[in-house]
Amino acid sequence: MKEFIQYTTHKMKKQKIYEAKFELQYNKIYIARLKNITPVITVKILNDHKYDNCFIADIESSTDFTLHPENKIAKSNKNRNIEALKNDNRKNLIIIGVFFLHSCEKPNVFDEMKPLYDEFAKPLYTYYGENVKYFIEDLKGRIEIKLSDKCLMEYPLLVTGMVLGFVGFFDSLNIFCVNDIIFPSNYDDILLDKCYKLHSDIENISRKEIEALNSRTLQENNINENDVNKTDIKNLKIEDNKDERHEITSKNVDGINIKGDNYNILFISNILVDLKNNFHKLQVLLDYFEQIYSIIHPKQKIDEIIIFGNIFSNIEGDDLYKLIEKLSALFSLYRIKITLVPANGDPTTQILPQEKFHHKIFKNVHSVDNPSIYYIPSLKSNCILSSNTNIIDVLRYENRTLNKTAHELPILNILDDFVKNDTVTDDSFEKEKQKSVISKYFYNAMKVIINSECLCPSCPDTLKCVPYSEKNDPFFIGDKDISAFVCCAPFSNVLKVRDNLLFVLVPNFDITNEVLIVDIKCGMQKTIKFTQ
Repeated sequence: MKEFIQYTTHKMKKQKIYEAKFELQYNKIYIARLKNITPVITVKILNDHKYDNCFIADIESSTDFTLHPENKIAKSNKNRNIEALKNDNRKNLIIIGVFFLHSCEKPNVFDEMKPLYDEFAKPLYTYYGENVKYFIEDLKGRIEIKLSDKCLMEYPLLVTGMVLGFVGFFDSLNIFCVNDIIFPSNYDDILLDKCYKLHSDIENISRKEIEALNSRTLQENNINENDVNKTDIKNLKIEDNKDERHEITSKNVDGINIKGDNYNILFISNILVDLKNNFHKLQVLLDYFEQIYSIIHPKQKIDEIIIFGNIFSNIEGDDLYKLIEKLSALFSLYRIKITLVPANGDPTTQILPQEKFHHKIFKNVHSVDNPSIYYIPSLKSNCILSSNTNIIDVLRYENRTLNKTAHELPILNILDDFVKNDTVTDDSFEKEKQKSVISKYFYNAMKVIINSECLCPSCPDTLKCVPYSEKNDPFFIGDKDISAFVCCAPFSNVLKVRDNLLFVLVPNFDITNEVLIVDIKCGMQKTIKFTQ
């Protein structure tokens, strides 16, 4: 009995040491993020005449501040006591720090550890509950802040973990009142409602037409019909934009220049493959784009296939090993570049960024982390790829304190209802209205992530993440040129945010039976749909 007590006491001591180290690492992550992003915000402030009369301040305690040496004030004022600034009650202080939201609804990393993927977990639609408070913290201390209605209106998605610049003043109660917020990125001037939505009428091709087209194409190109699963390919229904891309050389659409050159990526999201379901559909898709599609559309050749979202339907049991073997053998048959991005239901780590598939699992394909900044050599640019775990968590921070949103359903509640009813409800005005609302919020979350210069701002507070330091921050966007932000969604949509930036929503294959082709250079899109 004595030995048992000594043993359990030893275990408890080890557990306490582990928790202490974990908390230390939690702080180190924010320190790394603060050190990476603070210089970006500082340069932005120094280059903007709007802030010529502002003081950049550090938090030394809950009430005291010292001035940055690089702030834009006269030398005679550099040593001015910050208490005097507070007493002046002027709106000229800028504090750069990590933003935190506290509420009764919001969990954090110190709660009971839970996996990212839990189909039995109760859905959490919002972090806004009773007693919502806002804080900012830097290397010197932490203070509570008060956000103005203007800030809450202009920035409805303020996420714990973001490093931001807070412009404000101290009121008579020594509370820091924020009247403006500075994001590190230069994309904060994007007005999504004025962006060009790349969408047009859909042209449907019947099964008979595609079957006849298949037969003619096979004969003309001497392709053996036994090499192609014709029974399944004829069940492909193509929904295409009326503007065929091979007819476009140089065209101006609503003020946006579309160039003749292209880079076509086929996106497949949330295919949920197992030995019985969707495996044959994946095989047919790969067969079709390897052998048929480039012949039918010679100027729309697929340059790359990216499969992301949850790829595996189930990662438990002996069938997993058989499925991995079959998928590995399948991928080895194709010349098209295939890139896999695992999600939270796949056999990889369950913390962000989720590690790419081990090269011994799939030897013949390329794999990247989720989320990741994926470099495309031919574009000399990057795409952000996300299964949407980070997007969904950002949407939980949707502001619920304003009168206009307090009595509305949280956006994730609307999204959940949409997904549950998608297979039984026909498209209607109400459905299109829901799509418009969901798209708007997804795009807002994507904009906020790019603006924050951090792929997962809510890590490690409400999402678990790997420990990292300032030099190996996997979420820091920095000076990387981004051509597209691509994430999984219930339906497809493409938004031209700027001439060189696309926001892409890829449809959930398991729900819609759809895949999406996007020309990353110009944003032209095409949907391929399975019909039963």
